[in-house]
Amino acid sequence: MKRGFTTIEMIMVVALMAVFLAIAFSFFGRPASHSKATMEQTVAFGSARRVMILLAQHVKTARKILLPNETQKVSSYLLVEKKDGVVHQFFYDPNGHFTQRYRDKDSNPKMSIMVRRPGKNTRIQNVQFQYQGPKFVTFSAFYERQNKDGEFEPLVEALDSLAIK
Repeated sequence: MKRGFTTIEMIMVVALMAVFLAIAFSFFGRPASHSKATMEQTVAFGSARRVMILLAQHVKTARKILLPNETQKVSSYLLVEKKDGVVHQFFYDPNGHFTQRYRDKDSNPKMSIMVRRPGKNTRIQNVQFQYQGPKFVTFSAFYERQNKDGEFEPLVEALDSLAIK
């Protein structure tokens, strides 16, 4: 009597191993794609949080909010006049960076990026500053992420209320 495996038995073992390996790779491959999405969401949320903190600091120390106002209740940027009379404009530039523009004491225009865009596959959509009263404004920004098909899908929504002290 010969000992060993027949060809049929070997083919069955190889087929079963292939099925088990396919299941294992699909099971362990998913966390990597989920962790990338989670990382992008965390980075976008951190970016939005930094923007909200900077806005809160600048609005708290402002003399008055110029835009949005009673006439124009919604704006894509914020204009505040500081106590020294300098007007500061806060907005997202076309590249998605949160930016500040103002004139220094010598009336020279200054512009600085305060918070960089969260990532190359992330964009800012629908930024709004909404008038709530002479010393009170709300801020909202929607971050989107580009998926594998090239379409953008919601990632993070940032909402905050800002008030002059």
